[in-house]
Amino acid sequence: MKKRSAFTLIELLVVLGIIGILLLISLLALNVARARSRDYQRIADIEKIRANLELYFNNNNSYPRTEGGPIPLGTVETSCLSDAGFLPADCPGAIMPLVPRDPKAGLYLYISETGETYTIRVILEREINGLSGVIEAYPSAIVPVSG
Repeated sequence: MKKRSAFTLIELLVVLGIIGILLLISLLALNVARARSRDYQRIADIEKIRANLELYFNNNNSYPRTEGGPIPLGTVETSCLSDAGFLPADCPGAIMPLVPRDPKAGLYLYISETGETYTIRVILEREINGLSGVIEAYPSAIVPVSG
C-alpha cells in the first residue's frame, strides 16, 4: 500500500478561502488609500486656488465675482484664472493657467457675490487633518461645514 502525498479537497478549500479573505482585505485597504490620496489632492488644490486668488485680489482689489450663485471650478468654462476672472482655457494674462478640478468627478464650487470675500465648497471622502465631509475654504481658513 503506497501513501499518496496530495492535498485533500477540504485543505484546498481552506487555502482558497484564506486567499480570498486576504484579497478582500487588501482591496479594502487600497480603496481607503485611494480615497485618502484624492482628499490630500483636494486640500492641495484648494490651497493652490486660494494662493492664486490672493494674487488676483492684489491685482484687482477684489476677488472674481459670481452672478447667480456658485460656479464649478476646473470645467471647460472655468479652467483658467486671469485678471478678467475665471475663463475658458488659454486665457490672456493667466494668473493660474489651469484651475484644478476634483480628482473624482466632483466639483469645487466657488462663490463671491461682492468680491470682498469668497467661498470654495469641497466634499472630502474621508477625514483628513481633522476635516471631513463638506468643507469650505475662505481667504483666511479652511473649515468644516457644520450641520
